[in-house]
Amino acid sequence: MRRRFVYVITMEQDQDGGKGHSDACSSRMVIAVIWSSRASAQRWPKVKVELRHQQTPDSLPTQITQTKKAQAKIATMSSSASSECVRELDGDLFAAPKDHSLAHCVASDLKMGAGIAVRFKQLFKGVEELRAQNVGVGGVAVLKDGGRFVYYLITKAGSYDKPTYGDLTRSLEAMRKHMLENGAKKLAIPRIGCGIDGLEWPKVKGILNTTFGTGDGFEVVVYNFVPKK
Repeated sequence: MRRRFVYVITMEQDQDGGKGHSDACSSRMVIAVIWSSRASAQRWPKVKVELRHQQTPDSLPTQITQTKKAQAKIATMSSSASSECVRELDGDLFAAPKDHSLAHCVASDLKMGAGIAVRFKQLFKGVEELRAQNVGVGGVAVLKDGGRFVYYLITKAGSYDKPTYGDLTRSLEAMRKHMLENGAKKLAIPRIGCGIDGLEWPKVKGILNTTFGTGDGFEVVVYNFVPKK
């Protein structure tokens, strides 16, 4: 059987509240156990990597199995930090609760002559107010609608252009910043960037989860259009 090496990674914790006094007591918390076929280890600040055993995997020591609780806690924290905040439902976007801000993608020319943008233009108007904000590609223009916001994600220059995932990401990040600064945590959107804009929904959904699944309490509801029969 191929010989492997067991590394136990621990992190030092000062008992003086992190003040770093030379006479402070300290303890080490196991944060990971790594099996490797290479007898080498990389060091990071305040992280200790120890070669504990040089043996086969079926002889894993009892000491390592006792770290399960610490590892489970770290796994839970990691999962929470990257958890999905996007949920989908079938229905009319414009019937979303009034405490949900709305958003959709537009070109910087703000013509809004096709797709769901037409309804945004009809319902919320404010085109001149949007133009006055002079937002370029990768930004977001904003209208106020009662107690919520209506976001216009500027993801392309002209109405006949196609957005990129990079420009969509930048626009979403700009919107997230505005939402954080203004206490807006709930958002209702269509499948932005898809449809006539041509982006792939699984990739867009991944970008949404990365942008808003940051532990700040965002709730993003995607309304999938269902044609009337």
